[in-house]
Amino acid sequence: MPKANCCSASESEANKDETLSGKPASAKKGGKKKKKAAKLSANEKLMLKLEKGVDALKANKYRYEHFIQVADTWLCLNGHKITAMLRHLDVSGDEVVSYEEFKSGG
Repeated sequence: MPKANCCSASESEANKDETLSGKPASAKKGGKKKKKAAKLSANEKLMLKLEKGVDALKANKYRYEHFIQVADTWLCLNGHKITAMLRHLDVSGDEVVSYEEFKSGG
């Protein structure tokens, strides 16, 4: 004796649709819309790119240590030149180079 089907005709159609599409029949088309991410300014995009680059450099211990060593050597060799340049830019003599002093170039 065949088993009685306890589903109504509409439920059978919904189950049929579900098996064909792989999605629940009760799900609405479109679903929830994702919120749009806030647009980043050009400077924010550059900062994110820079941060990713720094993270990648730090992830490679050998390259990171080599970079630090090269930068340290360069600063030791050229530190006096940098100090002289910054003193030249500091027109006010307060030992702080303001944006205006830097922009004007001394």
